[in-house]
Amino acid sequence: MWLSACLGFAATAFAQDAEFTAQLIKSRLMDLRISGVAARDETVKAYESAQSFLRQAVSHDRDAASYVDALTAAPRRESEIQLRMDAFEVAESPPISFSGLSLQEQGEQIRLTRAELLEAKKARDRIDRRLSNRETNAKLNRSRLGNIVTRLGELADLDVRIDRQAPPSLDEGLQWSALAEQIALNAVFPSGRVGNGCTHQHD
Repeated sequence: MWLSACLGFAATAFAQDAEFTAQLIKSRLMDLRISGVAARDETVKAYESAQSFLRQAVSHDRDAASYVDALTAAPRRESEIQLRMDAFEVAESPPISFSGLSLQEQGEQIRLTRAELLEAKKARDRIDRRLSNRETNAKLNRSRLGNIVTRLGELADLDVRIDRQAPPSLDEGLQWSALAEQIALNAVFPSGRVGNGCTHQHD
């Protein structure tokens, strides 16, 4: 239910402005370097932050499908694991019959049964660990999605003007960083996007 709400929120129409590109940010950084602005200057850092967020967006686009699939498929996978665990429960105590067996054969049967039980226990322990890891990862993923949706809500009213001919500035760098962060966070959701506040100014 929670995940459906998040993905529904994420499905809001979103169109990344074609004017806002990594190349444009690179051009601003080049202009700053040519002007002799120090690498530790706040304006440089703002543009570099925008550059970093756009790189994250590319990575998120690659990982988004598998990331959300891990969340939506978790209940089915956990059910499959539980069925396997139940099967081990049934097989954990196989009946032993010593009818017609010599003492040596009985000893061998006991040894084989113990070995089978040990293997079954190891297999169940592995399944227990996998199930525990899946539950932990599912909780972490839901928490992360919640944080992302919250942050996108904070950026929902973002209104950034893209003027390719404007000189670099701290104000523009900070706005572009926020816009790039919004694009990167939206890239987490393969089924849709959550808002964009980008308008561009032409010559």
